[in-house]
Amino acid sequence: MKVGLDAMSAWGSGSARFLRSLMPQCTGLRPDWEWVVFTGPRVDPAVRNIPGWAEVHLQGRKLARRLIHETVRIPRETLRRGFDFMVFPADVGPLVKSPPYAVFCRNPHVVPPDGVNPDGAARYRFQRALLKKSCRRAAVTVTFTKTMSRGVTRILEVPIEKTRVLTPGSDHIKAKSSVVPAASLGVTGPYVLWVGVPYGHKNISGTLAAWERVRHQEHGMKLVVAGLTQKDVDQAGGGGAGVVTGLGYVDPDSMAGLYSGASALLNASLLESYGYPVAEALAAGLPIACSDIPPFRELAPNASFFDPESPEDISRAILAALKAPAVPRGNDYIRTWRECGEEFVRMIETAQ
Repeated sequence: MKVGLDAMSAWGSGSARFLRSLMPQCTGLRPDWEWVVFTGPRVDPAVRNIPGWAEVHLQGRKLARRLIHETVRIPRETLRRGFDFMVFPADVGPLVKSPPYAVFCRNPHVVPPDGVNPDGAARYRFQRALLKKSCRRAAVTVTFTKTMSRGVTRILEVPIEKTRVLTPGSDHIKAKSSVVPAASLGVTGPYVLWVGVPYGHKNISGTLAAWERVRHQEHGMKLVVAGLTQKDVDQAGGGGAGVVTGLGYVDPDSMAGLYSGASALLNASLLESYGYPVAEALAAGLPIACSDIPPFRELAPNASFFDPESPEDISRAILAALKAPAVPRGNDYIRTWRECGEEFVRMIETAQ
């Protein structure tokens, strides 16, 4: 069996994190299979550390319409290599003849979770139309949550029996004795943790507006922002008096230390398909304050929920989370990457 994963569009941290953690499990479970991950020059660097990685160089002009280039041209190049199954982990798929394949739907702007209206922007309508055709031809369409699976059925008209929910693992958040302490990153004192990237739907501006209210009631408590630099934080209006610290990129081992040392996790995203920080905070046993959106309700039903567009409500939920008891490690919400790999392999075997 030769399996190809076309990660040409896996620029974001979510797809890269998923592939980086999943592939060692897959190669261990099926060592007799050949696993190849294709990527390009602009992909997340983490993907390049995956065993079996091979770069596919873009040919011709670097088109502004990258979606067309990735959806049509790249599979033609890769499919010549004789794969038995293809996986497209970042919302693209072939519009040409191919072996059986799976498409991941994880961009909430293109296919939002159930109960959320689709984004009407032209670029997302275009992507949605192509993805709809691709998913109809796919052996299986994969999502990370049940709410996203229902969204795929509703918006892309994919039969529910042709969808699969593949929940990522969270056991990479290690026990406290084995992680890099947060102090090694210069983080001291009590803090609330925010994890994300500088995209608009992550709602860092709303987060910082709410934190202005919290810091006057929780003296000495800091907000630590992983994924944004201090310059990003300052530009968003949250650099006052050292109460918000932007760490920029944080490696996985240090992230585990940040979770272990935090008093709570804060996630005020306006829209998500899954929510790695929420799942990782559960694995670390952290109280959670997060947006009242369908994927978070599914992931962490006992969190302190809030309206992400209301700084007052966000601050209320943060204060409630800081007073909440920690979630015991090893609870029912923690899933291992081994389990995820086993389900992924079974999906490929049954989709043949």
